[in-house]
Amino acid sequence: MPKILVILMTLFFLVGMPYPVAPLDAAEPNLEVVQADKENRAAVSQEEAWAVLQAAFPEIMAGQELDAEYSEQGLDGASYWEFQLKDETGVPNGNYSLRATVNALTGEITAMQYNPLPAYYQGKTVALNRQQAYQVADEFVKKIQPDKVAELVFLDTNQSSYYPRDRLNTFYNFTWNRQNNGMVVDWDSISVGVDAITGKVTRYSYVWHNANFPPAGTTISPQEITAKLLDEIGLYPSYTTQILNRESIFLRPIYSLNTNAQFFDVNTGEALKGDGTRIAKQDARIFETIPEPQKNTSRLERPVQAAASKMNPDQAKKVAEEAFKKMGITGEIRRSGGGTSSGLGYQEEFWHYSLVDNKSSNRFGNGPEIGIDVHTGFIHQYNNYAAANGGGENSITYATALQKAQEAIKLLNPEKQNQFVLCNQLWDEEPADTYHFYFNRLVNGISCPGGIRAEINKYTGSLINYWVNWPPYGFSALENMISPAQAESIYKEQQPFQLAYIFPADKNGAKNQRTEPLLVYRYAPDNKIDALSGEMLGRGEVSLNLDSAVPAGHPAAPALSLLQESGLLPAGIQPEAAVTRRQALKTLMASIQPNYYSSDLKISLALKDINVNDPDEVFLQKAVRKGVIKNQGYFDPDKIISREELAVWLVNCLDYQDVARMKNQISNPYKDADRISKDKTNYVGLVDGLGLLTADANQNFRPQDAVSWAELAVTSTRLATMRGNQSRY
Repeated sequence: MPKILVILMTLFFLVGMPYPVAPLDAAEPNLEVVQADKENRAAVSQEEAWAVLQAAFPEIMAGQELDAEYSEQGLDGASYWEFQLKDETGVPNGNYSLRATVNALTGEITAMQYNPLPAYYQGKTVALNRQQAYQVADEFVKKIQPDKVAELVFLDTNQSSYYPRDRLNTFYNFTWNRQNNGMVVDWDSISVGVDAITGKVTRYSYVWHNANFPPAGTTISPQEITAKLLDEIGLYPSYTTQILNRESIFLRPIYSLNTNAQFFDVNTGEALKGDGTRIAKQDARIFETIPEPQKNTSRLERPVQAAASKMNPDQAKKVAEEAFKKMGITGEIRRSGGGTSSGLGYQEEFWHYSLVDNKSSNRFGNGPEIGIDVHTGFIHQYNNYAAANGGGENSITYATALQKAQEAIKLLNPEKQNQFVLCNQLWDEEPADTYHFYFNRLVNGISCPGGIRAEINKYTGSLINYWVNWPPYGFSALENMISPAQAESIYKEQQPFQLAYIFPADKNGAKNQRTEPLLVYRYAPDNKIDALSGEMLGRGEVSLNLDSAVPAGHPAAPALSLLQESGLLPAGIQPEAAVTRRQALKTLMASIQPNYYSSDLKISLALKDINVNDPDEVFLQKAVRKGVIKNQGYFDPDKIISREELAVWLVNCLDYQDVARMKNQISNPYKDADRISKDKTNYVGLVDGLGLLTADANQNFRPQDAVSWAELAVTSTRLATMRGNQSRY
């Protein structure tokens, strides 16, 4: 069969009948008219709002069929025209969407997000690196909001820290914060997303309060507020995920200010709630007594949590029966549902049980229910919403309710005794009928992610809700931690607070546009201390030039920059460095973004050289389900992958294995065609024909050569556009 015919068949079956991209001179869309309420009629009509969108995004809006809806009051108190595609679900790609909002009083665009169909990218490759995309975004901001530019300060951050770890984003995101009188205006900002392939702005967000900002006047200094808070609140040690990189599942210790408050009074240093009211000193601290690190601690490995270690249903049912008995509940039980939870390097699964003879006892009912962790057999959850009923004039005391919550832990999770500490919680409004308690998990004597929540009826003392979050992380040792005194010294030197304007939230949590701005102290971006190195930590401030590892003019620079934007490029890697099988698989799976189903948890990896503790277990499970790799033998994660091996994986990612397995051989006109393994000939021919992985300038495919990061970057970004990969984040 001639090669060209096979390639045409491949494109037909792979892409299908492409949806046409509307020409620029397409007719205006058919808009469903929604009339505004007479008493709250918008100053900007629907047609005027649509004209604003057309002027700002002419290519995107051309030919689109949109619905329009008038919203009388958004979260910020303003009215909006909201536009979106008539049917986002009636297309083959679930990510296809177009949504936009226009302020109905000012005519300003406040949001726009466009996820195009794969046809939008046909014949295109990644064109922009981050620096080039920034220039596009900067020019767009100057064009769409010229009067606001003087108040904008670019937020130069590592965007990969904001994205999910399992996907390649095909756009760059940039954010400008607002400043007034030289101080940050909290909440107000402009964000722009630039498509890396087309160079078009496909995302836009604008939040701006019309307000008069009071001058700073006389305030206490950053030095004074730092000293005051250290004296009254102090620092506490804890494990955190904030400094966790994408390759590790071990958490490191930090020092943080011992409060959940985000804002502080500029004159007194008192902690403030989001609505601007003061927090009593005794309520501002997270821990009344700061946890102390244990001495002679060791590195704790993550517990084994694999599908193969699941308990059988009969065992789980017996555990649930015993738990019900401990709570004074008897009767026949049944499995009534379940759920899953996942994080970096681990997955958890739960089964829920409830009473058979209670008609309201189901996954969404009011009767008592027990949740069991199917790997450990420990109680994960207890719900009895019926216990929320019953009130009266006389309520039990906080101390009595606390005792009942602690007794519940002793009954339901005795294995966790002495492994937690009570935390203070900040409530804008204390719940009227319940006491809420949160017990933070302790590892090596210090706070770490996870804990137990309990809700007690104020009048009956009954347990209403009980939830355990105990992720199976690994933890670094603490023998090299800096002392609390050293941490305080660093904190005093850095003074990690800055003046900022906030718009106090109302009782419903909305940032009301008519609220007057309030000047406060808030945390600076870097406000925590690495307890091992003594460095200040935040979101990960970096230089805008994220392409520094790529030589200027390198042909793969845009694609490498996009991988770096998504956190998929190892730090300091050179473009021609070889790629391992593990690195290649992670990047390809991030490019195609296969959906993750709870059934993936049932995939017990049978790869002989992959441990159940493997941090990339989820990627491997997805690859097995997708058919990219076989769940047998050795995976060789650290082996360098060859170009012909990558060709096989690429075809498998596209679900096109059957074409590659045809008896008809695709003729490969390469000079080194004889070096291609016989069973991989069609795979190589397909990826070359699809433009995913091609021959070099000398017409050599080099099938046995190592894949470089430059090649993987170009290939994976082409794969992402072919699959219509556009993250919604």
